[in-house]
Amino acid sequence: MNKGSLLLHPLKTGLMPDLETLQATLHSIGFTGDAINERSWMVGEQFLQLLTFMGCSPHIRLEPDSEDDHDFCHISLRLADTPQLLYSEHSRPCRCNNCAKPVVKSWEAFDSNAGSWSCGHCNTPHQRLEELRWRNDSGVAVCFIEIHSIYPGEAQPVDSLMKQLEKVTNSDWRYFYLHGQN
Repeated sequence: MNKGSLLLHPLKTGLMPDLETLQATLHSIGFTGDAINERSWMVGEQFLQLLTFMGCSPHIRLEPDSEDDHDFCHISLRLADTPQLLYSEHSRPCRCNNCAKPVVKSWEAFDSNAGSWSCGHCNTPHQRLEELRWRNDSGVAVCFIEIHSIYPGEAQPVDSLMKQLEKVTNSDWRYFYLHGQN
């Protein structure tokens, strides 16, 4: 049973970082380990120091039980040509920075490629996705770092990991949890 994922992405939603540099950085800081394939890796030696795990004793499987087991903790890149909206099954839409109410009634009404949005409650115009208040169960980007098999709220990235990502991409980063994806 898939627990869900922790996803990291740049706030600049259209930013496609230099993938070689990003991969080399993640490997050099020990976040990623051996390659599984071109866009997926085992966790690295410093993985447990670069995430803060919540609770008394989280159970994280760092290796597969069998050759066809994909429900273990590993890291991959999700890439898209245009900004991709990812949200969890029961997540509510992002909110207006002015009135804190949902910008749209449902995710189906949200167009992540629109370029500007006006709040349906206070009519505040938002020119960039970064201006909206995102919850921890949705995000928009063209490049996501996905940490598989993490329950929502089970772990979060430490500042040093986020600063490394910021340094290599010249963009702030944020994180959210994906579970029961739509």
